[in-house]
Amino acid sequence: MSEASGASRAVGIDPFRADRRTARAGRSPAVVFSALATAVLTAGAVALWSPDDVWLLGIGFHPGWIAVAALAARYGIRGLFLGLAFTAAALTVTAELLDGDRYGVLVRAGMPAEVMALAATTLVAWIAMVHDSRMSRMALRLEDADHRLVESDEVTAAMREAVSTLRARADRIDLSLTVWRDFAVRIERGDPTEAARAVLELCTLRIGAAAGIVQRWDGSALRTLAWHGEWSPAESRPRDIFTDRTASAAVNRGRPALITQIENARADDSDVAAPILDEEGKVIGIIALRGLLAGRLRAADVRDLVIAAQWLAPALARAEAPRVRSLVEAVVQ
Repeated sequence: MSEASGASRAVGIDPFRADRRTARAGRSPAVVFSALATAVLTAGAVALWSPDDVWLLGIGFHPGWIAVAALAARYGIRGLFLGLAFTAAALTVTAELLDGDRYGVLVRAGMPAEVMALAATTLVAWIAMVHDSRMSRMALRLEDADHRLVESDEVTAAMREAVSTLRARADRIDLSLTVWRDFAVRIERGDPTEAARAVLELCTLRIGAAAGIVQRWDGSALRTLAWHGEWSPAESRPRDIFTDRTASAAVNRGRPALITQIENARADDSDVAAPILDEEGKVIGIIALRGLLAGRLRAADVRDLVIAAQWLAPALARAEAPRVRSLVEAVVQ
Protein backbone atom coordinates (compact mmCIF):
# COMPACT_ATOMS: atom_id res chain seq x y z
CA MET A 1 0.00 0.00 0.00
CA SER A 2 1.41 3.40 -0.94
CA GLU A 3 2.11 6.22 1.50
CA ALA A 4 -0.55 8.31 -0.24
CA SER A 5 -3.14 5.61 0.48
CA GLY A 6 -2.07 5.45 4.13
CA ALA A 7 -2.31 9.23 4.42
CA SER A 8 -5.73 9.19 2.83
CA ARG A 9 -6.90 6.63 5.42
CA ALA A 10 -5.46 8.77 8.18
CA VAL A 11 -7.72 11.66 7.20
CA GLY A 12 -10.74 9.41 6.77
CA ILE A 13 -10.69 9.08 2.94
CA ASP A 14 -11.20 5.80 1.10
CA PRO A 15 -7.83 5.13 -0.60
CA PHE A 16 -9.51 3.27 -3.49
CA ARG A 17 -12.28 5.81 -4.05
CA ALA A 18 -10.13 7.90 -6.38
CA ASP A 19 -9.11 4.79 -8.34
CA ARG A 20 -12.75 3.84 -8.74
CA ARG A 21 -13.49 7.33 -9.97
CA THR A 22 -10.62 7.05 -12.46
CA ALA A 23 -11.95 3.64 -13.59
CA ARG A 24 -15.38 5.13 -14.20
CA ALA A 25 -13.74 7.94 -16.18
CA GLY A 26 -11.77 5.35 -18.20
CA ARG A 27 -14.94 3.49 -19.13
CA SER A 28 -16.70 6.64 -20.22
CA PRO A 29 -17.56 7.11 -23.91
CA ALA A 30 -15.16 10.05 -24.10
CA VAL A 31 -12.14 7.75 -23.72
CA VAL A 32 -13.35 5.37 -26.42
CA PHE A 33 -14.15 8.25 -28.74
CA SER A 34 -10.75 9.86 -28.15
CA ALA A 35 -8.91 6.58 -28.81
CA LEU A 36 -10.96 5.89 -31.94
CA ALA A 37 -10.50 9.42 -33.32
CA THR A 38 -6.77 9.38 -32.60
CA ALA A 39 -6.38 5.99 -34.30
CA VAL A 40 -8.26 7.16 -37.42
CA LEU A 41 -6.24 10.38 -37.64
CA THR A 42 -2.98 8.47 -37.19
CA ALA A 43 -3.86 5.94 -39.85
CA GLY A 44 -4.87 8.72 -42.21
CA ALA A 45 -1.64 10.64 -41.62
CA VAL A 46 0.46 7.52 -42.22
CA ALA A 47 -1.53 6.73 -45.38
CA LEU A 48 -0.87 10.20 -46.72
CA TRP A 49 2.82 10.01 -45.85
CA SER A 50 3.47 6.48 -47.11
CA PRO A 51 0.53 4.95 -48.97
CA ASP A 52 2.66 2.08 -50.34
CA ASP A 53 4.05 1.03 -46.95
CA VAL A 54 1.59 1.80 -44.15
CA TRP A 55 3.62 -0.24 -41.63
CA LEU A 56 6.84 1.67 -42.42
CA LEU A 57 8.97 -1.44 -42.01
CA GLY A 58 12.10 0.47 -42.93
CA ILE A 59 12.19 2.68 -39.79
CA GLY A 60 12.86 1.82 -36.17
CA PHE A 61 9.50 2.25 -34.51
CA HIS A 62 6.18 3.10 -36.05
CA PRO A 63 4.81 6.72 -35.64
CA GLY A 64 1.57 5.19 -34.41
CA TRP A 65 3.26 4.85 -31.01
CA ILE A 66 3.09 8.63 -30.71
CA ALA A 67 -0.70 8.46 -30.68
CA VAL A 68 -0.65 5.51 -28.26
CA ALA A 69 1.75 7.38 -25.96
CA ALA A 70 -0.48 10.46 -26.04
CA LEU A 71 -3.53 8.38 -25.05
CA ALA A 72 -1.53 6.60 -22.35
CA ALA A 73 -0.37 9.93 -20.94
CA ARG A 74 -3.95 11.21 -20.88
CA TYR A 75 -5.89 8.17 -19.71
CA GLY A 76 -3.30 5.87 -18.17
CA ILE A 77 -3.47 2.10 -18.65
CA ARG A 78 -6.94 2.30 -20.24
CA GLY A 79 -5.67 4.83 -22.75
CA LEU A 80 -2.72 2.54 -23.53
CA PHE A 81 -4.91 -0.52 -24.18
CA LEU A 82 -7.58 1.32 -26.16
CA GLY A 83 -5.04 3.36 -28.13
CA LEU A 84 -2.93 0.31 -28.97
CA ALA A 85 -5.96 -1.75 -30.06
CA PHE A 86 -7.64 0.98 -32.12
CA THR A 87 -4.41 2.20 -33.71
CA ALA A 88 -3.36 -1.32 -34.71
CA ALA A 89 -6.83 -2.01 -36.11
CA ALA A 90 -6.92 1.29 -38.04
CA LEU A 91 -3.47 0.67 -39.51
CA THR A 92 -4.41 -2.90 -40.44
CA VAL A 93 -7.56 -1.77 -42.25
CA THR A 94 -5.64 1.02 -44.00
CA ALA A 95 -2.85 -1.33 -45.09
CA GLU A 96 -5.40 -3.85 -46.39
CA LEU A 97 -7.08 -1.15 -48.44
CA LEU A 98 -3.90 0.48 -49.83
CA ASP A 99 -1.20 -2.16 -50.23
CA GLY A 100 -2.84 -5.43 -49.20
CA ASP A 101 -0.27 -6.10 -46.43
CA ARG A 102 -2.43 -7.51 -43.69
CA TYR A 103 0.42 -9.21 -41.83
CA GLY A 104 2.67 -6.19 -41.36
CA VAL A 105 1.48 -5.87 -37.76
CA LEU A 106 3.01 -9.27 -36.98
CA VAL A 107 6.33 -8.19 -38.46
CA ARG A 108 6.25 -5.01 -36.42
CA ALA A 109 5.43 -6.91 -33.25
CA GLY A 110 8.68 -8.86 -33.50
CA MET A 111 10.95 -5.84 -33.91
CA PRO A 112 13.06 -4.78 -30.88
CA ALA A 113 12.13 -1.12 -31.43
CA GLU A 114 8.45 -1.98 -31.06
CA VAL A 115 9.13 -3.81 -27.80
CA MET A 116 11.02 -0.79 -26.48
CA ALA A 117 8.18 1.50 -27.63
CA LEU A 118 5.67 -0.72 -25.85
CA ALA A 119 7.75 -0.60 -22.67
CA ALA A 120 8.06 3.18 -22.91
CA THR A 121 4.35 3.75 -23.44
CA THR A 122 3.57 1.33 -20.60
CA LEU A 123 5.83 3.40 -18.33
CA VAL A 124 4.08 6.57 -19.49
CA ALA A 125 0.69 4.99 -18.78
CA TRP A 126 1.78 3.89 -15.27
CA ILE A 127 3.11 7.36 -14.46
CA ALA A 128 -0.10 8.92 -15.73
CA MET A 129 -2.17 6.49 -13.66
CA VAL A 130 -0.21 7.29 -10.50
CA HIS A 131 -0.48 11.00 -11.22
CA ASP A 132 -4.23 10.76 -11.87
CA SER A 133 -4.75 8.73 -8.71
CA ARG A 134 -2.82 11.27 -6.69
CA MET A 135 -4.74 14.16 -8.22
CA SER A 136 -8.02 12.37 -7.57
CA ARG A 137 -7.10 11.80 -3.94
CA MET A 138 -6.12 15.45 -3.61
CA ALA A 139 -9.43 16.43 -5.18
CA LEU A 140 -11.24 14.20 -2.67
CA ARG A 141 -9.32 15.79 0.18
CA LEU A 142 -10.25 19.21 -1.14
CA GLU A 143 -13.89 18.15 -1.49
CA ASP A 144 -13.92 16.78 2.06
CA ALA A 145 -12.26 19.96 3.27
CA ASP A 146 -14.95 21.99 1.52
CA HIS A 147 -17.65 19.88 3.18
CA ARG A 148 -16.00 20.36 6.57
CA LEU A 149 -15.78 24.08 5.90
CA VAL A 150 -19.47 24.23 5.05
CA GLU A 151 -20.33 22.20 8.14
CA SER A 152 -18.10 24.38 10.29
CA ASP A 153 -19.78 27.48 8.85
CA GLU A 154 -23.16 26.00 9.70
CA VAL A 155 -21.98 25.12 13.20
CA THR A 156 -20.53 28.60 13.60
CA ALA A 157 -23.79 30.17 12.44
CA ALA A 158 -25.73 27.95 14.83
CA MET A 159 -23.38 28.87 17.67
CA ARG A 160 -23.75 32.56 16.85
CA GLU A 161 -27.53 32.17 16.91
CA ALA A 162 -27.33 30.27 20.20
CA VAL A 163 -25.05 32.92 21.69
CA SER A 164 -27.40 35.64 20.49
CA THR A 165 -30.37 33.81 22.02
CA LEU A 166 -28.53 33.24 25.29
CA ARG A 167 -27.42 36.87 25.35
CA ALA A 168 -31.00 38.00 24.78
CA ARG A 169 -32.17 35.68 27.54
CA ALA A 170 -29.45 36.97 29.83
CA ASP A 171 -30.54 40.53 29.06
CA ARG A 172 -34.14 39.61 29.82
CA ILE A 173 -33.09 37.89 33.04
CA ASP A 174 -31.03 40.91 34.01
CA LEU A 175 -33.98 43.16 33.19
CA SER A 176 -36.31 40.86 35.13
CA LEU A 177 -34.01 40.92 38.13
CA THR A 178 -33.82 44.70 37.93
CA VAL A 179 -37.60 45.01 37.70
CA TRP A 180 -38.16 42.60 40.58
CA ARG A 181 -35.62 44.44 42.70
CA ASP A 182 -37.41 47.72 41.97
CA PHE A 183 -40.77 46.17 42.93
CA ALA A 184 -39.31 44.77 46.13
CA VAL A 185 -37.81 48.11 47.16
CA ARG A 186 -41.01 50.03 46.41
CA ILE A 187 -43.28 47.55 48.17
CA GLU A 188 -41.15 46.83 51.22
CA ARG A 189 -39.62 50.28 51.83
CA GLY A 190 -41.95 52.76 50.17
CA ASP A 191 -44.99 54.49 51.58
CA PRO A 192 -48.39 52.76 51.20
CA THR A 193 -49.30 54.70 48.05
CA GLU A 194 -46.04 53.86 46.29
CA ALA A 195 -46.26 50.25 47.46
CA ALA A 196 -49.82 50.03 46.08
CA ARG A 197 -48.69 51.39 42.68
CA ALA A 198 -45.89 48.84 42.57
CA VAL A 199 -48.32 46.00 43.33
CA LEU A 200 -50.69 47.11 40.57
CA GLU A 201 -47.81 47.30 38.07
CA LEU A 202 -46.73 43.83 39.17
CA CYS A 203 -50.26 42.48 38.65
CA THR A 204 -50.31 44.03 35.18
CA LEU A 205 -47.11 42.22 34.26
CA ARG A 206 -47.90 38.90 35.88
CA ILE A 207 -51.65 38.57 35.31
CA GLY A 208 -52.25 40.85 32.33
CA ALA A 209 -54.93 43.06 33.89
CA ALA A 210 -55.81 46.21 31.97
CA ALA A 211 -56.86 48.11 35.11
CA GLY A 212 -56.71 47.72 38.86
CA ILE A 213 -57.24 49.49 42.16
CA VAL A 214 -55.89 49.23 45.70
CA GLN A 215 -58.02 50.61 48.55
CA ARG A 216 -57.35 50.72 52.28
CA TRP A 217 -59.90 50.31 55.03
CA ASP A 218 -59.42 53.02 57.65
CA GLY A 219 -62.04 51.78 60.06
CA SER A 220 -65.00 53.61 58.66
CA ALA A 221 -64.51 53.88 54.92
CA LEU A 222 -62.32 52.75 52.07
CA ARG A 223 -59.64 55.14 50.88
CA THR A 224 -58.16 54.76 47.43
CA LEU A 225 -54.41 54.43 47.53
CA ALA A 226 -53.67 53.87 43.84
CA TRP A 227 -55.24 52.77 40.60
CA HIS A 228 -53.81 51.72 37.27
CA GLY A 229 -55.27 51.81 33.78
CA GLU A 230 -58.73 52.77 32.54
CA TRP A 231 -61.40 51.02 34.56
CA SER A 232 -64.05 51.05 31.81
CA PRO A 233 -64.93 53.08 28.68
CA ALA A 234 -67.50 55.01 30.72
CA GLU A 235 -65.35 55.53 33.83
CA SER A 236 -61.63 56.18 33.71
CA ARG A 237 -61.39 55.87 37.52
CA PRO A 238 -62.92 52.94 39.42
CA ARG A 239 -65.82 53.63 41.73
CA ASP A 240 -66.03 52.91 45.44
CA ILE A 241 -64.96 49.36 45.99
CA PHE A 242 -68.17 48.42 47.78
CA THR A 243 -70.19 49.23 44.68
CA ASP A 244 -68.22 46.44 42.97
CA ARG A 245 -69.94 43.14 43.69
CA THR A 246 -66.82 41.08 43.02
CA ALA A 247 -64.79 43.18 45.45
CA SER A 248 -67.59 43.16 48.01
CA ALA A 249 -67.68 39.37 47.87
CA ALA A 250 -63.94 39.21 48.46
CA VAL A 251 -64.23 41.51 51.50
CA ASN A 252 -67.14 39.58 52.98
CA ARG A 253 -65.57 36.16 52.39
CA GLY A 254 -62.03 37.13 53.30
CA ARG A 255 -60.70 35.29 50.24
CA PRO A 256 -60.38 35.93 46.50
CA ALA A 257 -63.54 36.25 44.45
CA LEU A 258 -64.11 35.89 40.70
CA ILE A 259 -66.79 37.58 38.65
CA THR A 260 -67.86 34.17 37.37
CA GLN A 261 -68.80 33.26 40.96
CA ILE A 262 -71.02 36.32 41.47
CA GLU A 263 -74.74 36.25 40.77
CA ASN A 264 -76.17 39.19 38.85
CA ALA A 265 -72.70 40.59 38.20
CA ARG A 266 -72.53 43.80 36.18
CA ALA A 267 -70.32 44.48 33.19
CA ASP A 268 -68.33 47.09 35.11
CA ASP A 269 -67.60 44.83 38.09
CA SER A 270 -63.99 43.74 38.55
CA ASP A 271 -62.96 40.41 37.12
CA VAL A 272 -61.13 39.30 40.26
CA ALA A 273 -60.52 40.75 43.71
CA ALA A 274 -58.46 39.69 46.70
CA PRO A 275 -58.57 41.03 50.28
CA ILE A 276 -55.46 42.38 51.98
CA LEU A 277 -55.24 40.79 55.43
CA ASP A 278 -53.10 41.71 58.40
CA GLU A 279 -51.34 39.22 60.65
CA GLU A 280 -54.56 38.57 62.57
CA GLY A 281 -56.54 37.88 59.40
CA LYS A 282 -58.38 41.19 59.54
CA VAL A 283 -59.23 42.91 56.26
CA ILE A 284 -57.20 46.11 55.95
CA GLY A 285 -57.62 46.68 52.22
CA ILE A 286 -58.40 45.11 48.90
CA ILE A 287 -56.95 44.66 45.40
CA ALA A 288 -59.38 44.51 42.46
CA LEU A 289 -58.48 43.88 38.80
CA ARG A 290 -60.42 43.99 35.56
CA GLY A 291 -59.78 43.95 31.83
CA LEU A 292 -58.68 40.30 31.73
CA LEU A 293 -59.26 38.33 28.54
CA ALA A 294 -62.00 35.73 28.66
CA GLY A 295 -60.57 32.46 29.91
CA ARG A 296 -57.22 34.14 30.57
CA LEU A 297 -57.39 33.99 34.38
CA ARG A 298 -55.85 30.83 35.76
CA ALA A 299 -55.50 29.40 39.23
CA ALA A 300 -51.83 30.43 39.17
CA ASP A 301 -52.88 34.03 38.42
CA VAL A 302 -55.23 34.06 41.42
CA ARG A 303 -52.42 32.67 43.56
CA ASP A 304 -50.12 35.45 42.32
CA LEU A 305 -52.77 38.02 43.23
CA VAL A 306 -53.04 36.58 46.76
CA ILE A 307 -49.24 36.69 47.11
CA ALA A 308 -49.22 40.31 45.91
CA ALA A 309 -51.87 41.16 48.54
CA GLN A 310 -49.79 39.45 51.23
CA TRP A 311 -46.73 41.34 50.08
CA LEU A 312 -48.59 44.65 50.27
CA ALA A 313 -50.11 43.96 53.71
CA PRO A 314 -47.06 45.04 55.80
CA ALA A 315 -46.95 48.42 54.01
CA LEU A 316 -50.60 49.05 54.85
CA ALA A 317 -50.05 47.81 58.40
CA ARG A 318 -47.14 50.23 58.84
CA ALA A 319 -49.36 53.10 57.74
CA GLU A 320 -52.15 51.91 60.05
CA ALA A 321 -49.94 51.66 63.17
CA PRO A 322 -49.52 55.45 63.80
CA ARG A 323 -53.27 56.01 63.44
CA VAL A 324 -54.07 53.21 65.90
CA ARG A 325 -51.45 54.50 68.32
CA SER A 326 -52.88 58.03 68.18
CA LEU A 327 -56.39 56.67 68.83
CA VAL A 328 -55.14 54.68 71.82
CA GLU A 329 -53.38 57.74 73.23
CA ALA A 330 -56.52 59.83 72.76
CA VAL A 331 -58.59 57.24 74.62
CA VAL A 332 -56.06 57.02 77.46
CA GLN A 333 -56.00 60.78 77.87
